[in-house]
Amino acid sequence: MQNNKKFTRNVLLITFTNLIRFLANAAATLIVPLLLDKANYGYYKTFTLYLTYFGIFNLGLIDGIYLKFGGVDYQDLDKSKFRAYTRFLLYLELIVSIIIFLVSFLSIKGDTKYVFMFLGINMLSVQFTTYFQRVSQITTRFSKQAIFDLLYSVCILIIVGILYITHTTSFKIYLSLVVVMNYLILIWYIANYMDIIKGPHEKIRDVKSDLLKLIRLGMPLMIANLAGEFILNMDRQVVNIFFTKEEYAVYAYAYNILSVANIFISAISLVLYPFLRKMDLENLKKNYSDANALILIVVYCCLTAYFPLVKVIEWLLSSYMDSIPILRIIFPIIVFTSSITVIKHNYYKALDKNHVYFYKSLFMLVLSLGANLAAYFIFGTMESISIASIITMMIWYIDTEIYFIKHYRVHFLKNFLYLIIMLAGYYLTVYLIPNIYLGCGIYILLVVLVSFICYKPLIVNVIKGVLTKQNKAKEAD
Repeated sequence: MQNNKKFTRNVLLITFTNLIRFLANAAATLIVPLLLDKANYGYYKTFTLYLTYFGIFNLGLIDGIYLKFGGVDYQDLDKSKFRAYTRFLLYLELIVSIIIFLVSFLSIKGDTKYVFMFLGINMLSVQFTTYFQRVSQITTRFSKQAIFDLLYSVCILIIVGILYITHTTSFKIYLSLVVVMNYLILIWYIANYMDIIKGPHEKIRDVKSDLLKLIRLGMPLMIANLAGEFILNMDRQVVNIFFTKEEYAVYAYAYNILSVANIFISAISLVLYPFLRKMDLENLKKNYSDANALILIVVYCCLTAYFPLVKVIEWLLSSYMDSIPILRIIFPIIVFTSSITVIKHNYYKALDKNHVYFYKSLFMLVLSLGANLAAYFIFGTMESISIASIITMMIWYIDTEIYFIKHYRVHFLKNFLYLIIMLAGYYLTVYLIPNIYLGCGIYILLVVLVSFICYKPLIVNVIKGVLTKQNKAKEAD
């Protein structure tokens, strides 16, 4: 009962701060493309694209720490060893940062040079922010994560305000402000985690065996995460390479809207893993299908956002109207990615089956690369690449589901039928009903009816549970 209360409190806390972050990112999504021209916006989105791959440069150490110490209380961490881990990570990332900066400066031509130079400069802040975030998550210190999200949101709004006031159109100035913001936030983390940075510490050579074990433990998860990022980014990567920066800006803008919608859903994933680690196998199996069903219901409800987003683009960002056909195709991707990242991946980690997820991710990486390249060379359009991405995401969903069906006999048919019915309902609505308001109303009605037909007992139980907790809270007050 105490764990359930703690889980609910953490979800609400992270959800609230993610809502603030959602609003800040929504403001940036709307305003930044208005201030930067398409070429500059394309360079900025190239920066954010390659930034997602930087997890490889910690060699799996951060992921190893995440897996090894998940669910451990912060006061129980061996601070002396953690200080040695921190120093090793500092030396490693400093070397990588210098190499990336020098190689970019000496060998890359044009404005792309500055994109990768900023990536090199940003290396330390990204890696150490990730490191401290993982420590916060594994020790369930979600208040730290919440404060980080608030600081991040405030900084984003300040940067957007500076761009607006100064009428800046250069991606270089924007990236400079973003990098400064990241280091300011890192300073806050350092101040709050000084006891795993400064003080008596083991020598790095004395914890060499621990570091190697953590790297070996985290390497499969790191590669699986990296493969997952490549899979999620594959269509953008293909467009970034084969199309102009202006065309990439249009494609990336559609995904930028998608990423803003994804912030809210990711709140659950942040707090789920440490609690899954404390469950026994029977409880994990028992809760899997219902957890997956709830994610599907929530995300299909979130797809309603497509309709007002189209109107916002029409009213405020007419130069990005070409992104609407892309957005229409890719918007349901969050159905698959949310289920995979929030539920399935956390279950693979909790069951110590990271190697299974690792091999499945590598297979999907090859399939995704082949599908997106085939779409480009056969059809040569961004829309065809988007369709290839949706198909590969569905295959990834099915492939990750098969393992649980085969080894844990989980119930899957109802969830899969619901997924297909609602996916068909979404596409039929957005393509066959030209009136955006009528389409929105019909889709809302459809998602409510189908959800209650398929999951009425589950939905009723969740609503009753929420109301019961609210009543108990009121009585306690």
